[in-house]
Amino acid sequence: MPDYKYQQINQMIRAQIRNQTLLPGDKIPSIRQLSRQLNVSIGTVQQAYAALEDQDLIFPKKRSGYYVKSRQRIFRPDTGAFQPVPSEVSILETAISVVRSAANKDLLQLGSAIPNVSGDGVRRLHQEFKRQANKVLNYEEDPSGYLPLRRRLARCYIDGRRAVDPEDIVITAGCQEALTIALRCIAEPGDTVLVESPCYYGVLQALEWYQIKAVEIPVCPDQGMDMGILASVLESWPVKGMILNPAFSNPTGYLYPEHMKVKILELLAAYDLPLIEDDVFSRLGFTQTHPRSIHSYDTDGRVILCGSISKMLSPDFRVGWMIPGRYFEKARTLKFVTTLCNPCHTQFALARFLASRQLERHLRTVAGVYEKRQRHMIRSIRKWFPASTQISRPEGGFLLWVRLEQGIDGLTLYRNAVSEGVCITPGEICSPTGRYKNYIRLNYAVASKAETESAVKILARLINCR
Repeated sequence: MPDYKYQQINQMIRAQIRNQTLLPGDKIPSIRQLSRQLNVSIGTVQQAYAALEDQDLIFPKKRSGYYVKSRQRIFRPDTGAFQPVPSEVSILETAISVVRSAANKDLLQLGSAIPNVSGDGVRRLHQEFKRQANKVLNYEEDPSGYLPLRRRLARCYIDGRRAVDPEDIVITAGCQEALTIALRCIAEPGDTVLVESPCYYGVLQALEWYQIKAVEIPVCPDQGMDMGILASVLESWPVKGMILNPAFSNPTGYLYPEHMKVKILELLAAYDLPLIEDDVFSRLGFTQTHPRSIHSYDTDGRVILCGSISKMLSPDFRVGWMIPGRYFEKARTLKFVTTLCNPCHTQFALARFLASRQLERHLRTVAGVYEKRQRHMIRSIRKWFPASTQISRPEGGFLLWVRLEQGIDGLTLYRNAVSEGVCITPGEICSPTGRYKNYIRLNYAVASKAETESAVKILARLINCR
């Protein structure tokens, strides 16, 4: 194993910590022991352990070796304070304000959930689009979308699990349209659906617009979804289904463990309820590059999988898709009557790009970039924010979920930050009932190290001057 592959050692131990093969307080192999065991240099192991220490996963004891660090259990909701009852959603006005600020190029952008759009992969996709845009296309599109693109997307889901038929895919204008169509497939105005708490505010926008109520089920990064509350709600309320973002979720970055995915699906099956799965971040893992979707466990078509290239490559093209399962006919009809079809050129360009096999190379590159930028942002927050600040440490994606001191209002901080040239996302729009007032969501993908440091210092000054 050459020295440049020290990252493999880092990833191996991180995986053992994540799956609890190594528990907090366990001693890991000594540098010399692992060097002999893997037949690598001592320097390679030292480099891997230094990275693990920097990632806050292990710590040294003098004359004893390295040990797994106790992970700080953060963001555990007070389930006693939760009132899991259907609630009307009212976040649209604030959400629109946040989206407008996120589109302002004069602001340092730590708020919007957009990827880093530099790199060879994104350039190649833009080049392909330009080539297609110069062509005159006489193509009458199937409402489901361009078939060669659907074939390429189906191949993306071939990994030894459940196969996806291209005929089961509907192309959409981004994942937001896919989520909206999926929601209209399972619920009507006045109905109730289950959402994670916290959850992606785009889902809440759709719920508010279509006058669908929400019941929050608390989720925390170290323990997952509260299955007791979920079971109680299913028993108590006539809900129409559930919406989840289980892979490096927005806003927490949490990755659902496999056993929880299965348990949630089994519980929904017992009540014959559908699940809408938001899968946009699943390819952005640092070590687990493509965790298994809940859809891959589904055997009776109750899971509607929604995806997009927006988080993997670029939001410019607005190409998404859905695999609607038993709701296919309704989803295709809704797509047809709302937007008819997507522009042909973007679908042609993406199909050709996927055929070039550039996507996996691009994802490997950006995963390394995001992991480094995450570490830098966390170090900056620890340096400048109050010591009581708590920070998520996702294993993928590009979003941090930050809990501030009680009494610090995230919405006020957002407004003050915009006036100082920085955009963030206030946490309260990630809850239908306005929870998480002292939380903010930050993006570590787009800003440079210098820009991140500058923005964090501005936020810290605003927090300390409250």
